[in-house]
Amino acid sequence: MAKKIEKKSDLQKENTSHENEKNEDINNKTVVRKNHKSQPYKPSPSDPIPTNESNDLINTVIKGRYRIESRIGNGGMCNVYRATDLLLEAAGVANPFVAIKALQNEFVNQPDAAKVLIHEAQTTQKLSHPNIIRVYDFGIDKKVYYIVMEYLDGETLDVVIQRSRPHGLPYKRAIPLLDQMMSALTYAHKNGVVHADLKPSNIMLTRDGDIKVFDFGIAKKTSLNYDQYAAVQEEADDVEFGGYTPNYASIELLNGNPPSIKDDIFALSCISYELCSSKHPYHRKPADIALKEQIQPSRPKHLSTSKWRTIQQGLALDANKRSDNIGTIQTQLHKQHKPMIMMTAAILGLSSVLGYVFFQQKETISDLSRTISQLQSSIQAQSQLEYLRPQEIVEQLPELRKEHPVLAQGLLRDKQKAILAIYEHKIDQIFNTRTNHYPNYYAIEAELAQAHKLYPDSHALNVLSTDISTSWQSTLDVITNRINTALEKGAYTASDETNIYQLLTQLQTLRHDAKFKPTSLAEETFTIQFDEAMKNHDVESLENLIKAGKTFFADKVQTLDKIQLATQLKQAITHVEMYRTAKAQGVPAPFPYESAELLYAPKFTKFNQQLSKIRSESKLDALLKQVDSVAKELPADFSSLITLRLASANQYLDFSEQWQKKRKQRAARDAMKKATHQFNLVEKARSNS
Repeated sequence: MAKKIEKKSDLQKENTSHENEKNEDINNKTVVRKNHKSQPYKPSPSDPIPTNESNDLINTVIKGRYRIESRIGNGGMCNVYRATDLLLEAAGVANPFVAIKALQNEFVNQPDAAKVLIHEAQTTQKLSHPNIIRVYDFGIDKKVYYIVMEYLDGETLDVVIQRSRPHGLPYKRAIPLLDQMMSALTYAHKNGVVHADLKPSNIMLTRDGDIKVFDFGIAKKTSLNYDQYAAVQEEADDVEFGGYTPNYASIELLNGNPPSIKDDIFALSCISYELCSSKHPYHRKPADIALKEQIQPSRPKHLSTSKWRTIQQGLALDANKRSDNIGTIQTQLHKQHKPMIMMTAAILGLSSVLGYVFFQQKETISDLSRTISQLQSSIQAQSQLEYLRPQEIVEQLPELRKEHPVLAQGLLRDKQKAILAIYEHKIDQIFNTRTNHYPNYYAIEAELAQAHKLYPDSHALNVLSTDISTSWQSTLDVITNRINTALEKGAYTASDETNIYQLLTQLQTLRHDAKFKPTSLAEETFTIQFDEAMKNHDVESLENLIKAGKTFFADKVQTLDKIQLATQLKQAITHVEMYRTAKAQGVPAPFPYESAELLYAPKFTKFNQQLSKIRSESKLDALLKQVDSVAKELPADFSSLITLRLASANQYLDFSEQWQKKRKQRAARDAMKKATHQFNLVEKARSNS
């Protein structure tokens, strides 16, 4: 198997990291690393800023102050760059770096896109909080719209979540991060701002453990701090180019309602759930779809019942069931409960009651003893299940899930590496045991599907599935290329080194819905060889070309027409050859007029074309010599031959008339004799037919 797949996934090692979500917006990730050094090139502040299609601003200076060093993020409408503040550098500041967020070139001439960027800068600049990214400056310089922000050293929260797979962060590690997020949002809400696009990729965890919330590009004002005496200002924009991320948007946002604090609380609750479980509460599906499919989040093991109730309330798909105060949520998440003390007291009380019962009723004691014995037997039976071999677990899984669902789930989790190794071995066997030239990818796909049912969140299985799909497609491409190579060389026969029909069968066996597409060169070669075979009446070549045309080029209307004509021509050639053979052997046989008409059509078409261009009697004489040569192969009453002789006779009559006008009687008589000869040949043929 290793020979067939370049990068074979190790199913026995469940990697804790996985690919970033493909649909996540990486527009504002300012993830960087320490000790980045400035480029040796130091352009002048007056250097022009390039505005080429790639919008590459590296080694240019913004506003005569910020020198772009490298691009550290891109996506959406903007690119994010690491830049050096030349003023801070000149002042000898040890860390003179800033982050520049610049509008991509294709959005420069779209006013709404610029409004989104400016709106983000204005909104964020008003929010001075240690857990909200600082915006130092913004504006436009030589058609480059930009924001200057603080340069952060760390990683976005989605990376933290991915690294905590498969069980998420312990609550005591998650709550300090949540506290900082809640502090930032509480401050923003008090200042009348709703983020409206909160998600892990918009939250940075620095190396110092500080949370920074950013990307207020589609943030909206609320009525919390509305000043009825202030001058009325138009909303800066409706932010048509901005948009919330569906996986973290409430149903209200998805329905187009104005953003509210409850929308931020829904997104915050989704992030809290992911931190504590490393999974999205609604399987990364939008809220409206989750409601339709009736998805119910389950309690992460890192959350106590009381904490889970608080997060669960924030995850409510109905906004009326959600709190509108983050402070209240924060208080509930920090509230301490003492369930163990209460449970201990209950157990002690129950023990006292049982003791009294033991002393009062010996018969009850006997019943309890039997119950305990039964429980012990059950426990012993269940403990023996823990020693099941991985293969036995897989075989007995349906029954285990029915009788001991919790234990079955535990066994799957504890034996995950060994069980996945079983499926890996099965896939290896399929690769190495082949009845055909290529592996049975459908059987491999079936084994992967069974493994995915047991471990739907397995990153290793996802990687292996991708490798299998890549290998499958690569094999299809190899066969397709081999067929096209043969077609481009005109190798249409099964006896050639490459049997194109066998290869096509392998292709369609390998993938039932595979569609072969010939290259333009293959089509050109087919047309050239086809025309040549038609011209030369090459029956053998036509037979191979007809078969190849029907098999590989049948989707072209032109090809279908050619195939039909070639089929008729091949039949005509066969009929004429059969007649000639019978005649040579002295066997009476009727002449195949219809087939001969088709077979000789190109020759007589050429004769008629030449006749229409003749302007001298000598050339007409030469043409008729060629016609007489062909006429030897045909009966005198052949339709095309008679038509041509009549046309030639009329042409001689025209020449005779011309000679008469020139008073050349002898030439006129000769031309008349030739015309009469052609008429006589026609009359003789008709009388004998």
